[in-house]
Amino acid sequence: HCFREPARATQTLTEFIHGPAADRATPRTRELAWDLVPRLLALCPDPTSESRRKSAHRTTAAARAGRLAAPVLSDPDRVLARLATFTTSYGARTLLFKAWSHHPKVFELLLWLFDRSEFLAELAIRNPDLVEDLEEGNRLRQTKTTAEILTDLRHGLNDADQRDWLRRYFQTEFMRIGLRGILSLADFEEHLTELSALAGACLQYSLEVVLRQHRLRSAPLAIISFGKLGGAELTYGSALELAFVTDDKARDLPALSQLAAAVLDLLSANTDFGQVFPTQVRLRPTHDLLVHSLAAYERYFLQHAPLPEILELSRARVIAGDAEIGREFVQSSHELCDFRPDAERVARPVQGLGATPDTVRIAGRVALDTGLQALPRSRPACFTANWRSELATLRRSLVSPAPSAAHEVLAFKTGAGGLLDAELIARTFCLARGWHEPGTLRALERARQAGALPAKDLDALLASFRQLRRVEGILCRWSHAAEPRLPEDAAAQRRVALRCGFTTAAALLKALAGWRAEVRRVFDNVLPTAG
Repeated sequence: HCFREPARATQTLTEFIHGPAADRATPRTRELAWDLVPRLLALCPDPTSESRRKSAHRTTAAARAGRLAAPVLSDPDRVLARLATFTTSYGARTLLFKAWSHHPKVFELLLWLFDRSEFLAELAIRNPDLVEDLEEGNRLRQTKTTAEILTDLRHGLNDADQRDWLRRYFQTEFMRIGLRGILSLADFEEHLTELSALAGACLQYSLEVVLRQHRLRSAPLAIISFGKLGGAELTYGSALELAFVTDDKARDLPALSQLAAAVLDLLSANTDFGQVFPTQVRLRPTHDLLVHSLAAYERYFLQHAPLPEILELSRARVIAGDAEIGREFVQSSHELCDFRPDAERVARPVQGLGATPDTVRIAGRVALDTGLQALPRSRPACFTANWRSELATLRRSLVSPAPSAAHEVLAFKTGAGGLLDAELIARTFCLARGWHEPGTLRALERARQAGALPAKDLDALLASFRQLRRVEGILCRWSHAAEPRLPEDAAAQRRVALRCGFTTAAALLKALAGWRAEVRRVFDNVLPTAG
């Protein structure tokens, strides 16, 4: 079996079966433990063994692509160590082994969890009953919407400590979603949608709690999401990129900013139960306040926002709070991010806004003459006729060059043909065609439907983007942090390859190179001056 340190593995297994020296197991407990060992060893065969090499040769298609015929543990030594820690944490060894004997799926589920996610493994060790409760309740086969999660959260409205309640619920749901992905009970797109739904529900619930604490019946602001949450494509370790927007009539912005700060505290403060989601509020006119009016945002985007912030703005989505304020913000964003020629931009009716020549709004939401019709919204100051060329230049400036060709090979996100290129292709299509599609995948699919490029090119782009994003998700699931590149260490690369379904790191790197080549080919077509 493929243990890196066979002697230590043997010692750990011996202690797992017989118990620690200070507390030796009973014969019945040892018998139960012995029954579990083959289930562990079956998941960690040596891929270099003669039988597996012969089997790989028989599976010609999978073998040629360097694909595993069946999933295996990527790091049996670490899994075994985690298993020992979990057993010690649980305490009642006989009771635990009996439970695993009667429900072997729970045992195997834990092994996969220990191998696929360090973050979730630590969560399981701190909450030993969590995985078993999810499996026995058949909750791993459930798909939950934002509304369903919010309904669950509201059951804890009367808890004295709302931060702890939110974190305890989050940990259960996060584990459920993670296990669904590990066990392939949800495909990768469903997985991103579920994580986004969890984030959206937690935001809405946090706002409800704060409003209740301040005895407010309705939300005086809207919460807007950008980035991956804006596109409903949230993955592990992603921060929630947010903006807090209020009506132009609002007067006490500092007080509203305190409400926003309380929402962020509920989500992001570190407690004994950790945090829910990290948050960022970067996209705002000034940084002295968290909340700004619609007019202030419009003025900022028209007069001061650089092109990268317009790209972020194109991914705006209302996530919580006042729906009308949110709708106005997103509509304004859509029009500001419409880079089509003026002849293709449609004038908008503004009847009933009480417009006069003296009350012309910067955003173009009032009429210039009659009060019945507005011209297309003004362009943001960063707009130029050769904006595509500037976007290509921006692409080169977003990341530092890799120190070597070897490092460039690992940069599946920021390197040439990586995820960043695919995301910029999607934003370019949206700006050039006046689309409001916050999600990268949906924008690329819409481009395919609209015939923006030859179908074969967009089919290859979509397939490659999905694969690159899956690799990113597998890496981020392990660390619960952003992962822009593969690890440099050869052993770590091999573990990532096995988690991604490849037999070797070389096979994974070859596949990555192919996917990135397809993305870059389309990128050079869409933004040809990128170089």
